[in-house]
Amino acid sequence: MSKAHLSRSHNEKVTLALDICEFLNELVNLDRNAVQQLVAQRVPCNEGIVNHPTAQVPMDEELSPCIGLLGVLNGLVGGGYIVAVYDNDNGQLQYFLARLGNEEK
Repeated sequence: MSKAHLSRSHNEKVTLALDICEFLNELVNLDRNAVQQLVAQRVPCNEGIVNHPTAQVPMDEELSPCIGLLGVLNGLVGGGYIVAVYDNDNGQLQYFLARLGNEEK
């Protein structure tokens, strides 16, 4: 089993994150509501995923670990590079961007 996500250089992570954001933004332009609903979904997960070195696992309202699409995609990239941006007024998903250290694209 390949574990490329554990050995990518920073530049490789940035390139992959930018590619994923470009694809996700394409989908947002096609069906914003569907993508927003997909990104909002979380499922309970076990300690194996919680302890994975790159998957991002938040806690739900009951303080149980859960994972969603962005936690999986950021795990694939190898860290927290992909961010969903929402409208502050209406909560609607606007777009995805790649966080590159102190810079966002």
